[in-house]
Amino acid sequence: MRIARAVCRRVLTSCLLLAGLWMLAIPGASAQTTQQLVCPPADHGGPIAAGDFAYNNCWTTKYGPAAADIVTKGSNMLSCKTPSGSAVSYGLCFYSGPSVATGKKGNPPLPCVLSADGKSANCTCYKLSTDVTPPGGTTQSRPYFIDINGILNLDVYKRTASAANCGPDGSKCAGPTGKVPEACTATNNNTMMPGAPLISVFSPLKEIRYAGPKGSPQTTACKAGLYAGCMTAPCADNGQKDAQGNPLVQCSCPVVYGPYEVGEPGVNCDATAMSTDGQPGKTYVWSASHNPIKNPGPPARVP
Repeated sequence: MRIARAVCRRVLTSCLLLAGLWMLAIPGASAQTTQQLVCPPADHGGPIAAGDFAYNNCWTTKYGPAAADIVTKGSNMLSCKTPSGSAVSYGLCFYSGPSVATGKKGNPPLPCVLSADGKSANCTCYKLSTDVTPPGGTTQSRPYFIDINGILNLDVYKRTASAANCGPDGSKCAGPTGKVPEACTATNNNTMMPGAPLISVFSPLKEIRYAGPKGSPQTTACKAGLYAGCMTAPCADNGQKDAQGNPLVQCSCPVVYGPYEVGEPGVNCDATAMSTDGQPGKTYVWSASHNPIKNPGPPARVP
């Protein structure tokens, strides 16, 4: 419920259904994830209905729950495209964190504020689209990516990780297999997070704005702490724009405690300490993911 309210405070449209879904899903999620609930993928057909939603409180890997956004190999990141002639808007939260701008000069501040109960974060994120028209060119569809281990819709996760689709690690959808990940279909059809105008995924389009010198580490490895796992979290327009006039969105992300990696090099893992112009009493957290192979530590847990 806290996650839905974070978005709804700023944007009223489409939030009533979303709030009801989170009310049903979240209360049991914390306790069950603490018990390391493992949900084996299951094959089942039929369309994914917008009204059918269950929060994914499973441990999708041995390193933590879905909200931890665990990535252990390249095939975990499912490549998604939209049908020809269509476009999908989405949130990109991987660079959200402190109240001050980070990365290259001209980047907007993308604050990610921890909720009062410490279980979710209200994050300002980029709004991007799969639709792009190069100067003098024709409209093309650029891909976006979904971490198979971070899918927050339980039904969509099970279908995507099933043997009939991508498999638990996404490898069956890697390369020229011709398979379309169920998670991509649900996102394109707006059934991943019913009631949310758009969701948070990953895109490399902003990497250059946060990259370090070529050949150097492109992320910051952090020891165990609180971070927001924003993959497939619900988002809505907030009416804000960056300095170039590009729209921003507000996303409500579950929070976990564990080691993590920030999507830019050389930053302080304490987002609150970086927030020199932040509001008193507010705690800021990074929106992040975790590769336990490169940054070993204890399994992530729900606070």
